[in-house]
Amino acid sequence: MPMTNSNPISRRLLLGGAAGITAAGLAGVGTRTAHALPEIGTTIHPRGQQFPLGWYDIGADRPADQVQEPMDPLVAMQSEKRFGWNMVHRYADDKPRHDEIMAETLRLAEIARMGALLQLPYTGKINDPGGRVGVPEAEFAAYVQRFAASPALAWWDIPEEMRYWYRNEMDIVRNYSAWARQYDPLQRPVMMYTPNHYSASALANYIPYIDIAPISSYTTYAGQPHVWVRWRMEQMLQAIELAGAEVGSDYLAGQKTPIAALELYHASTAEWMTPEGTYHDFWAALASGARGIFVYSFYRRNGGPVLLDSLDAYNKAASELTSGDRLDQVLLNGTDADDVTFEVLSGQPEVDPFTPYGVTEPITLPSVKVLAKRHDGVLHVIAVNSHTEPVSIRLSGSRRSGGMAQLPYEHDQVRITDGSLDLDFPGLGVHVLRIGED
Repeated sequence: MPMTNSNPISRRLLLGGAAGITAAGLAGVGTRTAHALPEIGTTIHPRGQQFPLGWYDIGADRPADQVQEPMDPLVAMQSEKRFGWNMVHRYADDKPRHDEIMAETLRLAEIARMGALLQLPYTGKINDPGGRVGVPEAEFAAYVQRFAASPALAWWDIPEEMRYWYRNEMDIVRNYSAWARQYDPLQRPVMMYTPNHYSASALANYIPYIDIAPISSYTTYAGQPHVWVRWRMEQMLQAIELAGAEVGSDYLAGQKTPIAALELYHASTAEWMTPEGTYHDFWAALASGARGIFVYSFYRRNGGPVLLDSLDAYNKAASELTSGDRLDQVLLNGTDADDVTFEVLSGQPEVDPFTPYGVTEPITLPSVKVLAKRHDGVLHVIAVNSHTEPVSIRLSGSRRSGGMAQLPYEHDQVRITDGSLDLDFPGLGVHVLRIGED
């Protein structure tokens, strides 16, 4: 989880309260639905072609006084499915009921036709001397075999924030990774969340043991500018390289799927999120190489009215990504258009210097980040301004010499002249372009 400017803080310590299951949440839900729905978990990338878009802690059951707007877990899942979200996660802090909560999560995800990121069990607490401890192999095998038949199960979730300098916790990472392969007949991918402050060299310790490589990028909680999302994605890509791996969908051959873990909550020590910053972070992560996005947390969306505005921004972005031209498929299957370049015409070419946790000297990055891919005769461009002030650029490299480029999410277009076009960005602005080149 993120940290204040000086102290790393575990996300697990922020949850507060035990996750339970209400009678209302179980009403009408059997051990399996009467008519089995099509397999969904195996359609999620990297096994399938659905671009991973997931919510942590969706439909969490909490004491009524902790939630301003309680929502039945199934209702929550079905609501977010409309916007393109296709994965769900729920915590099981009530350990005696861990299996029951996970079973319910799979049943509800199956009804909602969403994939599930399923928690693997462990014992102990993060503050215990020696750290947390994994369950014995036989117990792990029984757990995996109990849930492996679920059509909703997409990825296995190694317990969060295992510390590589604790032998017991790193044993969890190593053993669970190997045992999941051994005991799951479908050999589904495994993932483990790591905290907001880990460097590329620290992250590299985990890369050999995980298939899904999430990078936590909670900008407001970390007290960082929004460009930090891009720097965090760079750290994960560097970690994958340091570990001798590469990005790709063949996870059984060792390729990795980097995803971004973004924020939707408020801590008392942090600035409030804004919908503009939220929308920027979503697209900045994708422009920087994320092949999926998880957001923490749906349960915490009621922490203030601004968070509901940020929820709307996430839903807008997810809907745009997964509708129309299906840009999500372009990100997974398109070819990098390395001949597309840009120059800054006005505004600051670089963001103001910032100092990430663990870095001794301030760093800076270009204000604008551009990702360009070609797919089925169309050039697709994601362009993000991470500066808080307006910036204008000239984008070049289109194989189309004239005509108009479409801005589908803005219901606008811009003229192409000699293969180039000009774009004006507000602070933290985003443009997504579609240029037919055939």
